Amino acid sequence: MRTVRNGNALRKRRRRAQRGNNLVELGIMLPVLCFLAAGLIDFGMLFYTTIELANAAQTGAEYGAQSNTRALDTSGMQTAAVNDAHDVSGVSATATHFCQCPDGAAANCLTGSCSGKSPRLYVKVTTQAAFTTPIPYPGLPYSTTLSRDATMRAQ
Repeated sequence: MRTVRNGNALRKRRRRAQRGNNLVELGIMLPVLCFLAAGLIDFGMLFYTTIELANAAQTGAEYGAQSNTRALDTSGMQTAAVNDAHDVSGVSATATHFCQCPDGAAANCLTGSCSGKSPRLYVKVTTQAAFTTPIPYPGLPYSTTLSRDATMRAQ
């Protein structure tokens, strides 16, 4: 019986000693885990901004691709793109139109002919926004410019 009591007392002493170890381990790992969580949040914000820019460029190109008249309305395409990216601040958009032959060769939209075929009218919208991380990370840029574009054929 005496060995059982001594065994229980030994186990209790070990548990008391380990209580302090657990607290020290938590104190060391908690800042590391917080830093990793902040990095994951920033990474998610970066991807969200990129997706929003791509969607905004697509919306602007869809506006311009509705008809040949709208394909020439660059300010309307830019407005559609900027309005679509309302969750991202500082978005800018540029819109252009160009013509291309069915074989892929460049053509003049007004006077171009493509071996007896008419040139195809395309619109291209490019969106840009500055992305800044809330926390500066060593070895990574604090701020960068994100850009996405979309090209569609006008109907």
